[in-house]
Amino acid sequence: ERAEFRAIENPHERIHAAIRQVVELREKGDRQAAEAAFVTVEALSAEIVERLDTLASALKQSAEAPGR
Repeated sequence: ERAEFRAIENPHERIHAAIRQVVELREKGDRQAAEAAFVTVEALSAEIVERLDTLASALKQSAEAPGR
């Protein structure tokens, strides 16, 4: 398993937890806290996209390597 793939696992788990928190806060009617918590979701989303880009680049380089 590639390190670039493993690097996605932690922020992926954290984004699910953060989204659950946002939903729970909204269900409790705490819109302000939900909006504040959503900042974490946005940051994790950006981190995941960056790591996916890194994985895609690594896979592309691997596919283009001589002998492949």
